[in-house]
Amino acid sequence: MEALPASPVLRAALQAAGRKLGLDNSVRERLLQEPVIAVAVSGGADSVALLAALSADEALRPRLYVLHYDHRVRGAESAGDASWVTALTATLGIPCEVGQREAVGPASETILRRDRHVWFAKVMSKLGARALCLGHHLDDRMETFLLRSARGSGVEGLAAPRAIQGFRDGTFRLRPLLARRRRELRAVLFDAGVPWREDATNTDTTVPRNRVRAEVIPALEATFGSAWADGAVKVADNMGEAADALRAWLAELGALPSTTGDLSVKGLVGRPRALSRLACSELLWSHGIEDVAGTTFETLVDDVVSGRSGRYALGGVEWELAVGVLKVFEMSTGWGESLRPLVVGGSRTESGLSAAYVKVDEVLWASLSRGEILPTHTVYLKATSPVSLFWRSRLPGDRYQPLGSAGSAKVSDLLIDRKVPRELRDQLPVIIINGEVIWVPGAPPADSLRLSGPCERALRLTWQSPGISSDTPR
Repeated sequence: MEALPASPVLRAALQAAGRKLGLDNSVRERLLQEPVIAVAVSGGADSVALLAALSADEALRPRLYVLHYDHRVRGAESAGDASWVTALTATLGIPCEVGQREAVGPASETILRRDRHVWFAKVMSKLGARALCLGHHLDDRMETFLLRSARGSGVEGLAAPRAIQGFRDGTFRLRPLLARRRRELRAVLFDAGVPWREDATNTDTTVPRNRVRAEVIPALEATFGSAWADGAVKVADNMGEAADALRAWLAELGALPSTTGDLSVKGLVGRPRALSRLACSELLWSHGIEDVAGTTFETLVDDVVSGRSGRYALGGVEWELAVGVLKVFEMSTGWGESLRPLVVGGSRTESGLSAAYVKVDEVLWASLSRGEILPTHTVYLKATSPVSLFWRSRLPGDRYQPLGSAGSAKVSDLLIDRKVPRELRDQLPVIIINGEVIWVPGAPPADSLRLSGPCERALRLTWQSPGISSDTPR
């Protein structure tokens, strides 16, 4: 559904949908304290439902200010979203501001998310707004819980997203519809005659979150019934309570990030690892790096507990632990020259890589043949046996023959030709199979491992930028 009905009809439909949806009471009470409320609206069903619920509340409606960010990833469709949201808010008489990414085309989720929230922060500062409302719902919580469980997240990562999330700069992100199911939001909009925009990328099951949404959650519901969601959310709530208790203990120990962006860890020596894990996560989070997991992070936590010193590459930043203080040593570094194993079927590495053997059926092969699955994040390769699979940072002179090329090319040239942002190039992992470079995210994979057609067993490599927490309100 996309076409906007006549203004009076649309306003009435949004009012009807909004009254039926309602708002989380605790979130509403928090919003009543804010003179200006920023609302992130993409045009998708979730964010339109959010706008309907907020605008139907007479006490909140005059305070609303819609923010829409055009990532310029989907060409005319992205531009169409911006125009559609502008028309929607004009019909409602709610002010709206549209931002636009400078670059055009595919980019990592980390880059897109960073750009979006930097722009949100600028507009909110100009408006004097502290509150940003997002259209997350209960399905987002379940998806996040499953994805983060698979990569070994700590208590804070498993608790996310929360209905009210405060930041040290005094701003808040609020999620008034977090207790609602996705299908419930869509049903309410549909019954009221409220349109929304569909993002075709949400059906791309090469994206892990989309795959969880399309395959894993239906399988869980078929096995345990819909009540399994209540259990998952209860566990997430329990993790949130545990995180709050640990954070209070960290405050007593003086082990929370300082205003200068470092962390005193002297009080954590010999304490439970859970304390150090949360303290390190809090520091990384304060620098915009969320939910990092992997061997390097675990080494950092061990060193904090043991009182050792060291340097660690996490989230594209090199950190230094010395004299009881953990701080940034250098920004935008790589992952190091040493080879690190990539286990097929294992959990995601700290670089964001994962590998799995999968079946390539006729439908998937057709998508691959048409070039619909870009190598930015996912590639499908001929499975070799035995396979020695590793990854490391890009080194000078790295080169390979990319798919469809007549000869080899330097990895650095491949990334430049494909306009991969400079700040991202050194953070991309280089994947090596049996001693040969075969792929770097953003460029085509090696021609030597080209698939020739549908097959029962292919090697799928997936890269998600480290520390991702996707919160695009679709």
